[in-house]
Amino acid sequence: MGTGTRSRQSNTRAVLMLVMSSVRRARERLVSRQPGPPRIASRLPMSDPRRPAGYVGSNHETSGRDVLAVLKTVNAPEATLGKELADKLRGVTADGWYPIALLVDMLERLDQKLGSFHLKSVGWAIIQSLPPEMLARFKTAREVVDAFDGIYHFNNRGQEIGGWTVTLFVPGRAELEKNTPHHCVMEEGILEELLRKVGIPMKVSQSACFRKGAPVCRFVVEARMVDERWGS
Repeated sequence: MGTGTRSRQSNTRAVLMLVMSSVRRARERLVSRQPGPPRIASRLPMSDPRRPAGYVGSNHETSGRDVLAVLKTVNAPEATLGKELADKLRGVTADGWYPIALLVDMLERLDQKLGSFHLKSVGWAIIQSLPPEMLARFKTAREVVDAFDGIYHFNNRGQEIGGWTVTLFVPGRAELEKNTPHHCVMEEGILEELLRKVGIPMKVSQSACFRKGAPVCRFVVEARMVDERWGS
């Protein structure tokens, strides 16, 4: 077995362990959630002075995998993103870590230039770039929503960088709350693509949006049918 194969297997095991740990934490929070007062930090690492409630983002970095997954959806990076940003992106590697501002600025440019549908397709591409072994583990919608926070922290690091919380899970309906700086339309695409792997028709929408003035984003997942693929 080559060094590269061993490294990929090791990374996959690490992801699965993180996801399983996140599932346990999510279920504990859903049973005994004690919401505290939201905290708004003084400044963002990006140009927007607003932050999601509870997000501080000290030393927040994102994985090169996410940056490259976004970049792959852009046919003409220099024309779409501008020469300065495109030049920065040329040195990105899959195993590197980069300031979150790099990814957030990319997403803002894509929103301005190509619109929300493209941002949703970026979310699909990020999930498609994950190890097949990781995606195969998801059998129910419950497993997907419970693992979402773990997936976020696998691809982001730093202090007080926000995350995802499952606030409701009942037959046919789940609600999640996020206080990350990532564009919520891309996140909607990520959630949709992961749920698509379960194979049950679902609708993902937002009941509150940070970009429209809410303190955090809130997502609603509604299933058109409920069977063993929904979970409990």
